[in-house]
Formats: sequence, C-alpha cells, structure tokens
Amino acid sequence: MLSQLYNTAQILRGLVVTGLDHICMLGKKGPGISERIDGDVIPGSKERLCVFSHFDRDNRIDDYVVYYLEQLHNLGCETVLVSTSGSLEGTGVDKVRPYCRRIIVRENRGYDFGSWKVGLRDAGDLSSYDRLILANDSVYGPIRDLREVFHDMDADGYAAWGITDSLQLHYHLQSYFLVFDKSVWNSSVFTEFWRDLPYYRFKWSIISNCEVGFSQRLLRAGFRLGAFCEYRRLRDRHPEKFQAAEAEYPFGGTVNPTLRLWKILVEDCHCPFLKVALLRDNPKKLDDVNRWREALAQSSDYDVGLIERHLARMNTRP
Repeated sequence: MLSQLYNTAQILRGLVVTGLDHICMLGKKGPGISERIDGDVIPGSKERLCVFSHFDRDNRIDDYVVYYLEQLHNLGCETVLVSTSGSLEGTGVDKVRPYCRRIIVRENRGYDFGSWKVGLRDAGDLSSYDRLILANDSVYGPIRDLREVFHDMDADGYAAWGITDSLQLHYHLQSYFLVFDKSVWNSSVFTEFWRDLPYYRFKWSIISNCEVGFSQRLLRAGFRLGAFCEYRRLRDRHPEKFQAAEAEYPFGGTVNPTLRLWKILVEDCHCPFLKVALLRDNPKKLDDVNRWREALAQSSDYDVGLIERHLARMNTRP
C-alpha cells in the first residue's frame, strides 16, 4: 500500500512538471537544427536503421562512441547521429562518417527523445528496414556481441524490446537501447507519439511522458514488449540482493538495476552495456563499482581503455 502511494505521488509530480514544461515551451517548438553533415553510408543500403542520440560537454565524439557506432554498423545498421553538443570538432565527425548516413547538430533541448524525433523525421520512409533501433551514448559497449542479443530477442517474437526494463512508476523499457519491428512503426500509436511529441525541457517530463509513457502506449495498443535482462526474472533468481536494494527506497520499491545491480546484469544476464553514469558518478555510492575492470575481464574482450580515457576526461574539470 505504501509503495502504491509513493508511485502515485511520483505520477502526480510528473503531471505538475509536465504542465510547467508546456508553459515553458510556448513559442519554442522547433528542433533547432544548426548543421546537417552527410555520412558515407548510402540510405537504404542496410537492413536496420539506428537513430543515435549524442551529447558531449567538450563537443567531441568520444572513441567509445565511435566503437559503439562501428559495432552497430557491423550489425547491419545505418545510423543517423543526432548531437546536441552545439558544434562538433572535425576529427570526431571524420571518425564516425563511415558508419553514418547523416550527422545532425541541433539545439540542446528535448533530451534523447527530441533527438530521436529529429532523426526519425530526417530518415523519412522506413519501409526498406526490418528493424528500427533508438540508442544513445549513455552506455559503454557493446561489451558482448549484439548479434547474439538480437538472435535471442527475435526468437521470442517481441514487437518492441530493450536491454533492461523497469517497474518504477509503471512498467517500461529503459530507453538507452530500444528496438522495434515494422508492426510498431507502421502503427498509428507510433506515428502519433512522435508527431505530437514536444521538445521537453525537464528530465522528469521525459521519464514520465516518454520513457514510461511510450511503453505504456504500446502495451495498450496490444504490442508485446520484452527485455533482454528482465527485472522480474532477475529478481526471482537473486531475491536477497534485490530485496536489500529495494529496501533502500522510500516505502520499499523497485530499483534501477543498471545503477544498483550492475554486477548481476553483467555477470548473470550477460548484459551488453555498462551505464556511463555508474562509473563516472557512482550515484548509489556502491562499494563494488571500482571492480568494473575485473568484471569485464572475466566476461568480455572490450577495450577498457575506451572507458578509462573517457572517465579521465570527464573527471578533468575546465
């Protein structure tokens, strides 16, 4: 009962913030695109399309992002990269051009969903693709072969899926990596969501209306959603660890496994990503975060230097 009251309070908070967001956005409806750069990938030449949201405080495309885009390219993706960095230094653009059909620079407004809206509009007709991927640079990886992940998830027949899901507020797919099949993007619920989506200014509006809201709309429309690392399944396999983590939240409740239970994701569920915020900020002040190199060494051949160099730059304040 107390956890339900907590969730209700969070939902009401979201409604208030969204109302303020709409007031703040009056007269500011456009995507604020400042630059479009053609990539080397020919539109329609790959079987999958990825729209990739990027931001870097130093206006760079970091090497860990370059590697990520290269792996998506090897997966059969052509990518529209949308950056809210304001400007991009030329060397970074040159590194990712072989993996992209377009690089777009726009105003830093609307978060990832705003960038995905811009990228989807730029991509236009999706009829030649068999999968649409929405991704961002908030994770390091892939630390495992994504082809194995796609093989497993495609076999389960999901219309839309992600790497992890969450029960916070309402059930939803966590939006750092989302995959859709044709039945979803040909639907009216998909078209209307992106057509009507405003460029939100507040993060809470994105969480409640986009990350949670989009999954809930798809579920109500009858689409089958799933996650590679499913929260309920992992909780059943590790009840004591999940219960201990959930007890730290007000009135008890579900947690964000990518930040609180990362070792279970990597070691048990073979999760292909590590959250940047986990290693950069350690927001939950976990004692085991400093053992991330050991965890990767045991289960991946990912170049940890990509992570170390990025963290070193992030920890150097101008």
